[in-house]
Amino acid sequence: MFPLSEKENIYKCVIVKQVSLYYRINKNQIELLRFWDNRRNPEKLEY
Repeated sequence: MFPLSEKENIYKCVIVKQVSLYYRINKNQIELLRFWDNRRNPEKLEY
C-alpha cells in the first residue's frame, strides 16, 4: 500500500520519477484513477 494523497481515500504511487498513479480501493476492487506526468502543474490535477 502507498501513502494517501491530498484527497481522501486516494493513494499515490510513483511509478517512475516522471509518472505517478492515483488509485483508490473500493471493497474488493482497485480503481485506477489517473496516470499523472509529474512534470505538469499539480494544481491542475483532477481525480
